[in-house]
Amino acid sequence: MYKFLQIVKSLIILLIGIVILILSGPVALIALIFQDRDKYAHPPKAAVAFLQFITKLFTRLAGCNYKIEGQENIPDTPAVFVGNHQGDFDAFLSLFAFGEPKATMAKKEIKVVPIANLWMFVLKVIFVDRKDHKKAREAMMESQEYVKNGRSVLYFAEGTRSQGPDMGPFKGGAFKTAVATGTQIVPFAIDGTYKVFEQQGYLKKTDVYLHILPPVPVSTEDDPRELSDKIQGLIQEELDKIRA
Repeated sequence: MYKFLQIVKSLIILLIGIVILILSGPVALIALIFQDRDKYAHPPKAAVAFLQFITKLFTRLAGCNYKIEGQENIPDTPAVFVGNHQGDFDAFLSLFAFGEPKATMAKKEIKVVPIANLWMFVLKVIFVDRKDHKKAREAMMESQEYVKNGRSVLYFAEGTRSQGPDMGPFKGGAFKTAVATGTQIVPFAIDGTYKVFEQQGYLKKTDVYLHILPPVPVSTEDDPRELSDKIQGLIQEELDKIRA
């Protein structure tokens, strides 16, 4: 009976989320029409503030009791933000945890989600075709151009949700971007998002932690693979601290 009630509750909350998304559509459309035509321009501040408000609202409503630490480590200059990826709610947290949303790498499949895709265009999401090596490389090159033009980019370095506490191997795109541009990396550790939905298949009130670590300087002489190992090690150390 408990599980049935939780499933019903989850469906109601998801329905509310869909209504909120639909109602946000006109705002996204207006933002698209009036935003700066420069490809690398920052998204309109008013639209971002509205999106962050409704995202925080839905995240709390869904039971994601997030606790964010280390926001003082967010630099004023462009950076490559790199973190682990446990569940769907990582994406929601990334919209407001780092100040202005970053140009995020995302799988091309979500590009077809109605209304949500309007917001993705407003935020200048970089879509990646993981099945096409050439297009994936083009997406990485695009992320480098964003950095060169003053925009920070964000990578969930595993490339997909782990749906559990253990990290998978990191993909190389984030580190190649950082090395190619000599841009600092800001590691971040997320723990608990897989418990909000993925672990049991329905929404569950859960404490979620997102810790932002100090920036790591990067040189164009660095080895991307060694850098990947270093950053993953820092994130794992932070996850161990959170769980302790």
